[in-house]
Parts: sequence; structure tokens; C-alpha cells
Amino acid sequence: MKKTAAMILLALLLCSAALADEVYVYKALTEGSEAYSDTALLPAEGIADCTDPSKLYVLPGGQIYHNASPSPEITIETNDGGYYNKTGDWVPMENATGQRTNLIPVVEGDAFMVTSMGKFNASVIWYDENERILQSAAYGIDSFTPETVNVVAPDGAAYVRFFSYGYSETFLSVVFLTMEYDWENTGLTFVAEDYQDKVTTLEKQVADLTAILERSNVLYGKKYVACGDSFTAGPFDEKTADTWDEDTQSYKTYPWWIAQRNGMTLVNMAHSGMRLTNLDDTMRAFSVSDYLDIPADADYITLMFGLNETNIGNKGLLIGNPWDETNATLWGAYNIVFEHILTNCPYAKVGVIIADAWMTEEYANAVKEICAYWGIPCLDLKGDDSIPMGISGRYEKVAVKAKDLRDAAFQKSEEDQHPNPKAHEYRSTIIEDFLRSL
Repeated sequence: MKKTAAMILLALLLCSAALADEVYVYKALTEGSEAYSDTALLPAEGIADCTDPSKLYVLPGGQIYHNASPSPEITIETNDGGYYNKTGDWVPMENATGQRTNLIPVVEGDAFMVTSMGKFNASVIWYDENERILQSAAYGIDSFTPETVNVVAPDGAAYVRFFSYGYSETFLSVVFLTMEYDWENTGLTFVAEDYQDKVTTLEKQVADLTAILERSNVLYGKKYVACGDSFTAGPFDEKTADTWDEDTQSYKTYPWWIAQRNGMTLVNMAHSGMRLTNLDDTMRAFSVSDYLDIPADADYITLMFGLNETNIGNKGLLIGNPWDETNATLWGAYNIVFEHILTNCPYAKVGVIIADAWMTEEYANAVKEICAYWGIPCLDLKGDDSIPMGISGRYEKVAVKAKDLRDAAFQKSEEDQHPNPKAHEYRSTIIEDFLRSL
């Protein structure tokens, strides 16, 4: 995630810096781009800004576009020692240079932009279908200066040929014009001539910013392993924009929100219906084998179990004692899991979260006693008066109106006490503060 954010920042800065100039030169680094090497490019905010068919344009994303409209073949022939006169015939003349195009097929209304000098010659000659001259015109005849004009094929024209006079320079340029141009992506990307310098500078800036983030945010870039049941895993009824992140393939439960805000790598090991204790082999129990999959390089680990086994506390049975080594009791299951974590992830920050909703005070008190024994911090979402009340009130009596309002805001439905998407986002800040305290 850190690398992705840095690359996005780098790309945006490079693009904005590259497009700051009005005109620039493309440095050909892309295979097959030799044809555009050292070509003057123009910036454009969009296709609508591409107006000159003879130019290449660079859009804000860096893509290079060119005019791909169908156009007739135009070739220019240059000959020294003479020029083409007003009827298109060759006239020898020392130190002169004559230019002409091929005979270009046209129909009435075809337009061209021509740059030429017509000192002794016609700049354009229109021909009928039998290649007989219909009419002609000369431009740039007042002085030895070329002139650029737009010309349109007259009625009856079937061909056109353009000419220019020169002496030490040649001037003839012809561009076919259409009413609408078909601008096409060349498949090449603009790269500024000082690209590598910009990359080096920006990479250093990104590294400096990353270092600042790491120093100022203890969670930034860390690996967060979230273990639990459906209150951690989700899932929601449907994968919508509010419940599912397609990029990370994750439900937007509280650990997802925490990881997203802090650039963390999230490993969500939670499963709907999971217990911590192996009560009767009827439900998946974390203490059987799942705990063995906790990554050894985890930086933060949270465990939130109990809602599928609250009957332990209610009956006062199977709580066990500190010496239990079986995962069939609550003490024994935590003994197994805590010993494994502290042995294999000695530097991970570990915390236990006690859920709200139908959590019982008896079960919560048993978990708190076990956590205290192992020196593991515990966050009680239902019993801690220092944090906002969530689903189903507190262990002690609270205002009925307050409980009803909280339930309406946070439960999936009146019948389903699982947290809705807003509840996960809301409680994620509470749990994030708990992580920061570990």
C-alpha cells in the first residue's frame, strides 16, 4: 500500500510538471516512438482542444494523440535550377528552386492549408477531370516571403497541385483539412527531457514524506491481523459499495477502516460463526488450528470472540482455570492462543476486544480475568463507560430511549443485532485508539 500511494503521487506530480509548459519536446523512450522523437507537442485538456491536424497533442494523462482522419496522399517534389510557372510548367533558372506536390484528387469543398511563395509561379492550380486547368492563384508574391492560406476546391475541380518558388530555402507545406478530425491515441506517453531528474527528486520527496508518516503515526505501514467472528469478518447480505472493497477483496468491517486510514496491511482471519473455545466440535474454533496461521511478522493482533459461546459464562461452566491446557475451556483456549502468540510473535502488540450486542457480563468478566493473567490489554465495547455506547446498551441499565436510538443507528435490522456498515466505520475509530494504546 505504501508503494502504491507513492507511485500515484509520483505519477500525478510528473504529469502536472510535464504539462506546465506551453510547448515542449517529446523524449522518445517508448519502443516504436522514433517517428515522434524530438517532435514539438502541444498540451490539451481534452480532444476538443486538439485543433491543428498537423500537430501532436498531449492530454493530461500524458497520452499522445495525432490526427488519424482519412486524407489524400500528399508528396512534395523539390528540384533545383528552376521553378514551376503559373501553368505548372518547368522554367530553368540559375539559383532557383521549384517545388510542387503530386496531382491530388479532390472533390468540391475539400480544403487545404498551404504555405508557399508564388513569386513567379502559381501557388495552387485546380484541374478538371481531364486535368485541364480550371483556375489558379498565387500567394506570397509581394516579397520573397511565404504566406499561409486556406483554400477550398471549387465546383468542377477533380485535382489540385500546389507549388512554391524558392532560392536558398524551400517553403512548401500542405495540410488536408476536414470539418471534423479523428484524433487517435498513438499509444505513446509523454516523457519530459528531464524526466529522470524529476523522478529522482520526487522519489526523494516521497521517501521523506513516508519517513514523516512513519515517525508521526505508529500504525502507518504496519501489518494488522484481526481475528474474530462475524462481528469482525462481516459478512453483509450483499457486496455493495458500502460493504465491499473490490481492490482489497475485503468487507468494510472495522479492521478494514483502520487499515485504510493508516496505510496498514490487513490480514483478516475472522470467520462468521467462529468460536474461540472448542466446545462441542459443532462450530469452527479458533483455538484448534486457525491460530497457527497468525503471521509471525504481525505488528498488531486483535482477538474478538465470544458471541458464539456466551453460554459458558451464563452457566458458569467450562470457564476452567489458569492451569488448563485443553481448548475445551475458555481458560485453556486462551492459554493455548496467548502462548503461541507471545512465543512466535514476541514483538506484536496484542489486544482482546469484547463485543457488544448480546455479550454477557459473566463471559466478559471471565475474559478480562484471563487477559489480566496474561498481561494482555482488553477493550470492552459494552462495559467500558469511557467509550460511546454501541449495540444493545450496557451491562447495567441505561435509558431505554438511548438504547433504542443506538440500536436503530447501528444494527443491521430490528431483528439482526449484527453491526451495519455505519456501525463498523463508527467503532473503527474506537478500536483504532485502542490499537494506538497497546
